Amino acid sequence: MAKVIIEDNPEKAVKPKKGAGVNTVAEVAMNNFDKVQALTASLNKHYGKKVVRSGDDIPKIYKIPYREPALDYVTDGGVAIGRFFEGLGVEHTGKTRNSLRALSQFQKYCFGCHTDNVLKAVWEVDKKTGAPKTTSCKCSNCDNAVTKVNVFVDIEGTTDPKFMKLFGIDINGVIYVRVNLPSQAVDIVDAYLREPMIGLIILDSVGSMGSDTEVEKAMEDIKMNQNALFLNRATRKWQMALNANTNETGEENGTTLYVINQSYQTLDLHSRDVAQGGRGLRHGKAQSIKLQMVTKNTDPKTFEVKGVHLRAVNEKNKTGMPYRRMEYYLNLDPTHPDIKYCHTNVSMQYVDLAIMYGLLEQKGGWYYLGEQKWQGKASIVDSLPEDIKKAVDKILYEE
Repeated sequence: MAKVIIEDNPEKAVKPKKGAGVNTVAEVAMNNFDKVQALTASLNKHYGKKVVRSGDDIPKIYKIPYREPALDYVTDGGVAIGRFFEGLGVEHTGKTRNSLRALSQFQKYCFGCHTDNVLKAVWEVDKKTGAPKTTSCKCSNCDNAVTKVNVFVDIEGTTDPKFMKLFGIDINGVIYVRVNLPSQAVDIVDAYLREPMIGLIILDSVGSMGSDTEVEKAMEDIKMNQNALFLNRATRKWQMALNANTNETGEENGTTLYVINQSYQTLDLHSRDVAQGGRGLRHGKAQSIKLQMVTKNTDPKTFEVKGVHLRAVNEKNKTGMPYRRMEYYLNLDPTHPDIKYCHTNVSMQYVDLAIMYGLLEQKGGWYYLGEQKWQGKASIVDSLPEDIKKAVDKILYEE
């Protein structure tokens, strides 16, 4: 093996000598990169934040699961902290419902040990300031319990506190925003995105925002494309606010923006399905889940819709596996004996994933797990074995 001599001074480095039967000697010139290190320190000092960092200091991506297997499979782990998430789809596909489910999980997430479903915080509203504050905060996994305030920006004016409580949300820990102008929403979201003690911001919805021009000017003064231009600028502003928040803490532990958006059909030859918001939103989002209606479960006597079968499609994911898709059932019947109103059939999701992962063996209409066997998926759902649940959880949340 050739001998390597390390020389700090480049001027002393010589060319390797070659000779018959003699090992090649290479002298390698090394630099300390003192100037680069000094420049890095100077840049961070100049900007007042950790804008420039080394490769081993790149922030780690943390995710907060929905704790609904279908959504956690499609998103590859849940909603990424400190990123831009989009819930996309047509009306009545559960976009707001899913965002509230995420909000409830953010309230149970410990930002001290980065563990989900372990935090119990009791909130109340400060009478002097009107802002939320905790009276108790405990984590079952660590002694450093950390929770954050969440924000709901209601552009559409359709939020109901009773509906929020269906998902176990403590509404005293939520800041509610209802604006007069779209620009107010942009500025408020930007301000909260820069605050590290804000956990999740839900914006419901981008499709209803428009621009100030639409609100303040006469109809004949409105020009084409102004909404897309307005939202493009807003998205870039929010993206920089997200980055500033992460640079403030030095960790990927900042505020998360959950944007609800509608899709529409273009009036052209191809009739494409397009998301509203312009190119800025298209490029800025790190995760995008599109919800599609598959079928409606209708009562044959009353013709009431008792539930819907939905398809969640991963349109974009820069924090994990993209292009995943899965169907699930959302119950809309308050009298259902097994599934709560506006909740999903979690047991069926476990069974579908167990089949997908090859944990259950299918032979015709029979399903096998070791020595256990069932005829039809419905029989497995009715008596979901704990072995199946644990095996799926291990793949979804531990591997």
